[in-house]
Amino acid sequence: MAKKTMYKVQVGAYKSKANAEKMATKLKKRGFPTAIIQINGLWKVQSGAFSIKNNAELRKTDLKRAGFDAVIVTV
Repeated sequence: MAKKTMYKVQVGAYKSKANAEKMATKLKKRGFPTAIIQINGLWKVQSGAFSIKNNAELRKTDLKRAGFDAVIVTV
């Protein structure tokens, strides 16, 4: 069975877990679902995991409208 591509909307990547938690708190206060994961020594703050790229694009647009930089990463 082939693995399905997931599109995650990432708002930041930090060396410090504390900085990642600060960003996550800002996102949560604005109503965005938030997750922090550690990959390759960086704490990554993400808002949403989607199987459909367009849904990730919509979240990215909402985040940008709220004043956050965001990029889509695939896994």
